[in-house]
Formats: sequence, structure tokens, C-alpha cells
Amino acid sequence: MRGLARERGDHYEELSLFAWTGLRLGEGCGLIWSDVDLGGNKLVVRRQVYPTGTVEQLKSEAGYRTVDLSAPIVSILSLRRARVREQAFASGRGSSWVLFPDWKDV
Repeated sequence: MRGLARERGDHYEELSLFAWTGLRLGEGCGLIWSDVDLGGNKLVVRRQVYPTGTVEQLKSEAGYRTVDLSAPIVSILSLRRARVREQAFASGRGSSWVLFPDWKDV
């Protein structure tokens, strides 16, 4: 899957995160880097993105949760963080606080 996704330019990282954690699309696209603790192998779900692009808090308290991350996902997210930062600085944006700034393409 990894080779095919990278070769085709698909969203391997996003799809891996959603598949391994069970996050909904809107929850995953609503993540920011401060929600992710790579050293602690976890992330916190606090908000979601709707198809309109609106970012909102979750609808119910039950939606707020901590999700454990497996070693492969920690590795994927670590590489993504480095790449997103590099791209942000190269484009003059400074840094990117959103995990998936291109979420509309997912």
C-alpha cells in the first residue's frame, strides 16, 4: 500500500492514521500538532473539520478522547512533521500547525 500510495501521490499518511486509529475523516483533518504527543505515542481528539471547511469543537463530550498511536504511525507522523515544517519554511509561511493542511484533497 505504501509504495502504491506514494507512487500515485495519494494520501498515505492520512489514510494510515485513519485506518490504524479509527479516527473519522473530520477528526483527523481537525488535528493540529499540539494535539499529538509523538514521545508519548498518543493524540487527543478535540475538534473536527466539516466538508464546508468549518472547524468546530466536537458535538459531544464522548467525542473528546485520547487515542494511542502504534510505532508505525508515530514513525509516519514524525516524518510528516519534518516534511510539513520544511515545506512551510520553504514557502515563506514560517511553520504549519495543522497536520493535514491539504485536507480538502483527502
